[in-house]
Amino acid sequence: VIVIGFILVVIFRKDYDVEHTPLRAFAYLHELQSEAKKDPLRKEAISSSVNACLAILLLFLQYCICYASLDPMIFQLHESVLNHLKYADIESVSNTVDQMYSALNDSFLQSVFPKSGSKLISDGCGYRLSRVSVRQLRRRRKPVSVGLVSDRDKDETRCFAPGWTELTPCNLTNGELLAQAFMNRVDGAGYSGQLAEYRGGGFSILLPDSLEQSRALIGELKSLNWLDRHTRFVAIDLDLLYSDINLFTSVTLAVELQPFGGALVSHQLLSTRLYRYVGAMGVFALVSEILAGIIVLIRLVLLLLRLRKFRDFWNSFENWLDVGVALSMTATASIYGVRTANTGAALEAAVNGGRPQLRALLLLNQYFYYCLGAGTFMLQLSLLGLVRFSTNLSHLLATLRLSLSQMRSFSIVFCVIFVAFSLLMNLLLGSVQQQFNSPAGTMSTLFTAMLGKFDIQIVTHHGLLPKIAFSIYVSFLTFVIVNFFVSVLNESYEMSKNCEVAGARDFQIVQFILQRFKNTFWNRAQESRMWILT
Repeated sequence: VIVIGFILVVIFRKDYDVEHTPLRAFAYLHELQSEAKKDPLRKEAISSSVNACLAILLLFLQYCICYASLDPMIFQLHESVLNHLKYADIESVSNTVDQMYSALNDSFLQSVFPKSGSKLISDGCGYRLSRVSVRQLRRRRKPVSVGLVSDRDKDETRCFAPGWTELTPCNLTNGELLAQAFMNRVDGAGYSGQLAEYRGGGFSILLPDSLEQSRALIGELKSLNWLDRHTRFVAIDLDLLYSDINLFTSVTLAVELQPFGGALVSHQLLSTRLYRYVGAMGVFALVSEILAGIIVLIRLVLLLLRLRKFRDFWNSFENWLDVGVALSMTATASIYGVRTANTGAALEAAVNGGRPQLRALLLLNQYFYYCLGAGTFMLQLSLLGLVRFSTNLSHLLATLRLSLSQMRSFSIVFCVIFVAFSLLMNLLLGSVQQQFNSPAGTMSTLFTAMLGKFDIQIVTHHGLLPKIAFSIYVSFLTFVIVNFFVSVLNESYEMSKNCEVAGARDFQIVQFILQRFKNTFWNRAQESRMWILT
């Protein structure tokens, strides 16, 4: 409220009152603006000061938005939920579908329905917002005649009667739970598994809100082979509310059944506060979001004004970062609007509709923080432009700038060599070690090995050829690539010492700002003190 009041004072003030106002900061800005047209140095100083102040203030508000919405107990909550839902028993499913049915009946259902007629799970705190959903994706039983088929098109999408008897035409109006389990229905959001990406549809069943009825329904599905050798993915979805800590949690326990046998079990828990503006911290987050939106609009206007010099604009790396920040914050604001608009509808559907709807909303909330984090990161990088106002730091910046041309060539050489070794190690160990079972996983493993974190026993247990390849990789990176990188920086450092790395105009701007700041605050404070003493 105080900040908004100050802004209104500046906007609606009278010019002849500025000299008499006790707010010396506004008087200082007014003096700079009045003299900017006469001196280009003053104009550039004002622009640099305004941009730096807006960037620092926006960065502070972004920190407030991020950390005011995070709860430090979310991690403990997720561990507790997995423990009470007996996730370890589901994780023990390693091979057959019968193990999946046993884990559901003997462990999971008892944890979800500990008491008859109660909406609480076994921890006594988690309230079930919606019915438990079990869905599966099946491979097509008939061969597809199309040449190249995407992973989405390989899923079975037809309707079946209980026992997998095909229905023609497809009729989705049957309200019986057993019949609905064999019909295709869109339910839930997609899932990123360990083997592949899975879409949100599939054959779904909503369990009744009691232990006995759910066990009976699971038994009927087992007798009708609802999960069989054609099933490749099973997901259990559950939405919980912890009202004492104001957290909504979406739980997804997934089992990927491999065609050659075996299973991979994973989980995803998403938690957030859908009722965000509750209490003092909620009001603080709301004010931070409003002020951040105002500053983003101001920065967008200033950015559009700078875009008038189109050719010169793209020559500065700081301008590229400003464009990235603007795009990230625009995407953040868009996701924020969609999330706010869908929150009420999602909660109402979860309570009254009987189908889990919160996971898509919580994924959207996660993307909101991803975009906000990207904007915060680029905004922090843009503040590195302030180092040009310091002699020592500008020397460092000049060293990095002079090494860019050589670093581009170094990056190309490094990427070619690194990818070559990654593909080689993937071919040698991809079939016997999980760390090397994919090109991306191999690159991640070799990169951590380059940083010194690696278990050498992974390589030594698989013959002589992987040992030789890994030894050549480590030796080449340590003695050739790293030394070449250091030599490039040393050469650029020596070059930056022999030339003027910082423009005189930058230091003139700093000197001007400091002098005007001193004249405005320090000298006038001295005059006031002398007047009082007199």
